[in-house]
Amino acid sequence: MNKSFEKVSDSTPKISGYQKACILLSEIGSENNLLRQQIVDLLKLSPKEVKKMNHAFKTLGVFNTKNKKVVLRENIVLQEAIDYGVKKGIFTPVEHPGLADGTSKIREMVNQNPNSIAQLIGTWLDE
Repeated sequence: MNKSFEKVSDSTPKISGYQKACILLSEIGSENNLLRQQIVDLLKLSPKEVKKMNHAFKTLGVFNTKNKKVVLRENIVLQEAIDYGVKKGIFTPVEHPGLADGTSKIREMVNQNPNSIAQLIGTWLDE
């Protein structure tokens, strides 16, 4: 048997609620740590939740645009957050945003309604 063989799949990557939260917080904080901290403060995480969040950050690893699975994972989370923002009436729909456009929409949503982003992340943490 060839041990160098790797199974390749186009399936959607499995993303835990804590990983989704970490991805979104990373996107928010990549240019503005104050925004990210504002959301974290609104979440009022327990020590156990903070520990789970730190573990999720570690399991995600470093973002790499050359890794298709990582980019897909990021886009899934951004689109889910954008869909939530559209549903809440925070901003207009964006069909299949790229990472840059998705990130700017998320930051726009955080600036307009940080409580909604905190609520979204809270639902992810309950998954």
